[in-house]
Amino acid sequence: MAIRPMLSYAAVVWWTRVDCSTVDKQLEHVQRIACLYITGASRTTLTSALEVITGLTSLAIFLKQEAMTACFRLRVNKQWKHPLWSLDMQGLTENLIDEIAPETRPRSDSIIAQYVFDKNYEVSIPDRSDWIANNVVLNDEIVCFTDGS
Repeated sequence: MAIRPMLSYAAVVWWTRVDCSTVDKQLEHVQRIACLYITGASRTTLTSALEVITGLTSLAIFLKQEAMTACFRLRVNKQWKHPLWSLDMQGLTENLIDEIAPETRPRSDSIIAQYVFDKNYEVSIPDRSDWIANNVVLNDEIVCFTDGS
C-alpha cells in the first residue's frame, strides 16, 4: 500500500522504461522482497507463485496500467500537455490506448470548471413574531424552506 504508489508516481512519463530488462529485473526484485515479507515463505519460492498467493500483479504490468489510466484521465479532461521532448512518448501512449481501448478516442462530455463568485440569491431569516403575525413578504419566484439542518 505504500511502495506501489511511490513506484508508480509519474508512471505516465517513464513507463516505457519498464520494458528494459534491467528495470524489469529491479522491479521484480522489489516485488519479490515484498511478497516474501507478506507471506513469510522460504526464499526459494518462485516469484510468480508468491504473486498468485498475495494476489498482486507484477509491477511492470501495474505500472503500465497506472500510466494508461493517467494518460486516459488527462486526455478526457483535455489536460494532456506535450513538450517537444515527449512527443514520441505521447504518440506511443495514445496509440497504445487507442489499440487496447478504442472507445476512449471519441470526444467526452466533460465539463470545464467554471467559478461564479457573485451570488444571485438572498438569505432572509424573519423573526418568529413576523411569522406568527403573517408579516413575512417573499418577493421571489422560488422560495426554499429548511428545518435548519
